[in-house]
Amino acid sequence: MCLNNLHVFFPASSAQLAASIKHLPEYHKSQIADAGIGIVAVDSLSAWYWQDRFTAEQLALPSASTALQHVLAALQSFRVSHHPVTILTNHGLTTIENYNKPTPVFYKQHLPSLPAAPPEGSHIVPSNIILPLTHHVTLNPTPTPFPPLYCTPSLPNLGGGGGREVVGYIRRPGCALGRFLVDIRV
Repeated sequence: MCLNNLHVFFPASSAQLAASIKHLPEYHKSQIADAGIGIVAVDSLSAWYWQDRFTAEQLALPSASTALQHVLAALQSFRVSHHPVTILTNHGLTTIENYNKPTPVFYKQHLPSLPAAPPEGSHIVPSNIILPLTHHVTLNPTPTPFPPLYCTPSLPNLGGGGGREVVGYIRRPGCALGRFLVDIRV
């Protein structure tokens, strides 16, 4: 029953994504007026980054971030009007090196318009951010899947094919780094 309320859109460009989000209030009124929208998820904000960057270079535009800025502005407008939880994914390309202490792996932000995660302990969110970032989750899978024989006693290995652990780190302004573990069984 719950999946009847799931609506998936398949835009083919950043411009189509921005337009889809911009027209989401009208879609909501006409298609699902009797239900609220609890979550808006975009997977992935970086899907068209290289295409947008190439287009910007070919047209001699000042930046490829303009397309992403339209997406973020549409998301912010919808967030303000409808108050959904907004989930954005982004593929990390380059790790941030920290040689001074053992820390989790974090990634440099390659999308120019997207706010970076706030520094640990910081309460300050810059005022020029189009869509403020309240929580930043980084997922770090273990280097190799663990063998089928590995099994937590409380979680039986149902598929017999092993699994993978993913360590997640949560950063948010003014708070210490949080950590969680996801155990994926196959």
